Amino acid sequence: MFTSSSLLTTILAALTLTSTTSCTPSPLSGAFTPNPTHLEFTTLLDGPAHLSPTSNSTNPQARTTRFECWQLSNAFQTSPQAGTSGSVQLSLGDLSNGTYTHFSKSSPGTPHNAPFPQYVFLLSGSLTIRLPNDTRTVKMGAGEGSIAADLGGTGHLTDWEAGTSVLQVPFGGGKVPAHKVLHQGSCRTEDNLQYSHK
Repeated sequence: MFTSSSLLTTILAALTLTSTTSCTPSPLSGAFTPNPTHLEFTTLLDGPAHLSPTSNSTNPQARTTRFECWQLSNAFQTSPQAGTSGSVQLSLGDLSNGTYTHFSKSSPGTPHNAPFPQYVFLLSGSLTIRLPNDTRTVKMGAGEGSIAADLGGTGHLTDWEAGTSVLQVPFGGGKVPAHKVLHQGSCRTEDNLQYSHK
């Protein structure tokens, strides 16, 4: 179980994530390496069906799951800690009851809702997220992540490839971290699914 963001920050630091933001010189080579400014996630959430761009529902009570691209409000900060000095890190907020899951064989998705609002981080392998009411899909590989917050509505389907390992980390108290909605739909390739360079 993860009860603090510091352990998860350490795990995330080991993930292979890319960025194209401001640059700082490397003390060893003098070369410049990119630093991210903010973290972005493709987010699954439920809401009134008439707000979904792909729904044709006229029932004001109907709920459906949709994709949004979120940028966390917390910005990356330069680490002053020994061992990570000079790197950048950010707080993921209060976390609760993290779970490590491994799929030894492929597992096709069945419709379900997120049990809690949570981060989902891929450590290895890949997955495809589908929505029952939408033909668009989101594919993710190792080092990428999403936020699942569709507690109701039509839910989503996740197809897990064999060899995929994932961390599911609910938000403390079920409280979604402060964020800005960048746009409807999943994060685009230029958003890197992870890092903002704006």
